[in-house]
Amino acid sequence: MTRATPTLTLACALVLGALVCPAHARAQEQRQGDEARVMAVLETMAQATITKDMAMLDQVFHRELIYEHTNGLTQTKAEALKLLAGWNVRSMKFLDPTIRFYGSVALVKTITLLQTVRRDGTSAPDSRLDVLWVLVKESGGWQIVARHTTRLGSAKTD
Repeated sequence: MTRATPTLTLACALVLGALVCPAHARAQEQRQGDEARVMAVLETMAQATITKDMAMLDQVFHRELIYEHTNGLTQTKAEALKLLAGWNVRSMKFLDPTIRFYGSVALVKTITLLQTVRRDGTSAPDSRLDVLWVLVKESGGWQIVARHTTRLGSAKTD
């Protein structure tokens, strides 16, 4: 058995690195692109909720949506759209998102700050929610298929 020279070992490492690194870089770029697209869907949903753009909400919500509230109420897509049409949201912000991909499924864990307005026009206490968003990627792109929410308490504002 012969020993490889340090020069040969270095040459092999450089060749292997040149073959593996571009594939790794492409995978990393794809992941970053998917993360940006998934967060864009959540931002689009937030803006559509604020502006009551029901057509946009219909697009970002999957046909089999499971929309769960902090009180345990679970709604279908049609029920959630009806609720959101009458909901007065001033702002929705996503903090510290953690995104995990499992093939064509994305799990997004966020702290969501929600400001709403009561029916009488007064501001409701801000909500701080721990939300798990589930998105699926189909031919039309990413859509929200599930939302599970836990209330963390009132948000502190500056």
